[in-house]
Amino acid sequence: FSGKISGSGGLEIVRTSGSAGSRVTISNGANDYSGSTTVTSGMLMLENTGGSATGTGNITVNTGATLGGNGRATGSATVSGFLSPGASVGDIELGSLTMASTSQLTLEVDTISNTADAVVTQGSVSIAPGAALQLSFVVVSPGPYVNTFVVVNNQSTAGTTGTFNALPSVGGLLQYTVNYGVNWDGDGQNNDITITFTSVPEPGMMSLFGAASMRLLRRRRT
Repeated sequence: FSGKISGSGGLEIVRTSGSAGSRVTISNGANDYSGSTTVTSGMLMLENTGGSATGTGNITVNTGATLGGNGRATGSATVSGFLSPGASVGDIELGSLTMASTSQLTLEVDTISNTADAVVTQGSVSIAPGAALQLSFVVVSPGPYVNTFVVVNNQSTAGTTGTFNALPSVGGLLQYTVNYGVNWDGDGQNNDITITFTSVPEPGMMSLFGAASMRLLRRRRT
């Protein structure tokens, strides 16, 4: 949709059998329809640069369906399916956010450019037991390094409750921790969520680092 969507009705995204594609993109600015937006199946991508892509109503993402993109919506979002910020690495902005027990937050991470997908909210965040977190790496730098990315930036005074239960494994040489109750944006509210990645060098690389340090130490002593 590139034109303005108005009226008192709502919007439902449904992928029908035999349809050519499963993605619907809203790329215009502010829509002002007042009804709810439901992603029953398929994917709704928000790619607007201003206003609210989904009008003033709330958003529901059913099990198996996906909400994604780099756009903005002011309504409250309840996700039982997938929430996938960005078209590549990027942010999606919502009102409040409820992640149901069947939901999954899918994030892309680029450790070379120090960027990652994020959800920005202007209201409360609630994560139900069983909600999953899935990480997809665009590029992984060789390290060693410690990088921290914000993945949920709650810009309101409302709280963030719950934790992601199903955490993915990213391999022995890259470790991470999910940090809850963080004041990432400096607003004094401990309601953000971040992820810290630590790259652990391979044992052979550790030997090289140690040998190089010893050589440097000997040179300084002489």
